[in-house]
Amino acid sequence: MIPSFAASARFDRDWPNFAWDEWDIEPYYANHDPAQLARLSLLSGNANHALMCACGYWIVERFRRLDLSREAEDFLDVAAVSTYEAPAYEYFEIDDEDWRGPIRGPLALMITISVDALYCLAEDPEPAVRACYMYNLCRHVLSPDDEFLTWFEASVRRLERSHRIVQAPLAMPSPDLVMGLAVPVSAFEPRLAYSADEEQRAFALARQHVNPSNPFLVDF
Repeated sequence: MIPSFAASARFDRDWPNFAWDEWDIEPYYANHDPAQLARLSLLSGNANHALMCACGYWIVERFRRLDLSREAEDFLDVAAVSTYEAPAYEYFEIDDEDWRGPIRGPLALMITISVDALYCLAEDPEPAVRACYMYNLCRHVLSPDDEFLTWFEASVRRLERSHRIVQAPLAMPSPDLVMGLAVPVSAFEPRLAYSADEEQRAFALARQHVNPSNPFLVDF
């Protein structure tokens, strides 16, 4: 289900008028801002993963009226209740033939960034990189993007209050400290009161309420 922060936002949902070259997609997401990456790198891995998924819902909402398959939304519903310690779906790769064009193409890229975030840390061990990638993709497909930018800044500030990596002096950080606690999608709803103490209960409830017929959901 697309959260209200994206579903109620004001931006163009008509046929895309942004550039989309399927043979050269890196300019649409990969040129991240070093200052933004440095800022997000101070957040836990699971906080960055949750932020990335929340951004993904903006992309799904952008194309909701144009792509009726619901595949991307189904995927995000499962990705959003996954953590690095407990993924809720198995690794897979997009079949490019089924995801071409300026509608399905950005949705495919959103899914690929998300899967890589959870399963390809060996290639790039910094979770914040994928959050930056998703932010850039949102900015490319959303017009205007002012509501997204306001929401993103507010979301990062919320995470900074409760999900910074805590490192003991002169000690190597443990995986638990680096990846941190799970963060539910509800944490990104600006209209809802934010309570870090309630997050784990909210995340567990969200995972329980995923549609059991969701084709991406796997019971490990």
